[in-house]
Amino acid sequence: MENDEGRRLNIVSYPYKCISGTGRGIDEYCRFIIDRMDEEAKYNLSLLPYTKKNLGFLNLISSEFGLFFKMARTKSGVFHCLSPVGAKTAAILKKRPLVVTVHDVIPFHIKRFHLIRYFFLRKFIGYSVKKADKVIVPFEFTKSFLLEKYKIDSSKIVVVNYWVENKNGTEPFERTVNKESKSPYVIFFGSHNPIIRGADIALKAFYRISKGNSDLTLKIVVRSDSPDVGELKAMINEMRLEHRVQLLNLLEEDEMDRSIGSALAVIYPARIGYSYLFTKTLQLNAPVIGTASLDMMDFEDRYEGLCGQDDPDCLAVKIRKLINDEKFRLVLLEQGKKILEDFSPEDAIEKILSIYDEFIK
Repeated sequence: MENDEGRRLNIVSYPYKCISGTGRGIDEYCRFIIDRMDEEAKYNLSLLPYTKKNLGFLNLISSEFGLFFKMARTKSGVFHCLSPVGAKTAAILKKRPLVVTVHDVIPFHIKRFHLIRYFFLRKFIGYSVKKADKVIVPFEFTKSFLLEKYKIDSSKIVVVNYWVENKNGTEPFERTVNKESKSPYVIFFGSHNPIIRGADIALKAFYRISKGNSDLTLKIVVRSDSPDVGELKAMINEMRLEHRVQLLNLLEEDEMDRSIGSALAVIYPARIGYSYLFTKTLQLNAPVIGTASLDMMDFEDRYEGLCGQDDPDCLAVKIRKLINDEKFRLVLLEQGKKILEDFSPEDAIEKILSIYDEFIK
């Protein structure tokens, strides 16, 4: 029993559910780790997820208390918190060894949106990074930022790239883009907050190329309950693009894959840096025209489809080039293929296991 308890691994996904299909990257991240740890069968595995139906304020408050007491009763093992929100509770309770994943540093760079939420996230990130025994980050950009911000030992932070799983069993880049479609389109995925993801920049870029490409349409995928829908519709009307822009509700995964695979390009001018959408699109053999903001700057010298932040003119130029220059499209696909080599599930899990094994003997 002592050996079992000594090999206890507590995965804290709070405030996420660790369920596939939610559209949240951290849920997929958690599900991948849990599934792989089950396969490894090396640890006595425990999961502390978020259990409420939604992330409402009252639900979060009650869940905070629930997480605190659950964590307090857990006496041993490594705690791997997949968000600084859960990590701050582990740190308050002095749970050790403590591993925390910091997925991004968006709250330090975005000032226009989510003022209260990002204020607390900045505090949670700082507190958990200082208290953790190891910090996992997905990009060198994130590591450099945290080292400079908090002046901690560089050996404390480990870069573990995200991964791209090949779920359908076929090799990436065997698929072909439907370039001969009678209704060619570019597509933008905005989720719940399309403006912070650059929907306004995508619209401005599309407006610049729309007159010279009368058949081209822009599809914007956005949640119907998004607070940005009204602003988007007003921008579309102001630009007189009502018949050229389609607002679509969130797509199921298979439908999303088909939409990406048939698009001329995915437009991703996000102000928030990397999204799994970037690598997912590359895997589906479609090019991305996007923005090298925050951690996306890690790809700036490796992928020619990226522009500076808030630059619709550059985006328009690259989209137009993609339409008219087949060689450019092939260059982007080849560059994407090289980038995907860094997103190996096997490499990622090997690095994560090595971190656990430092503490679990």
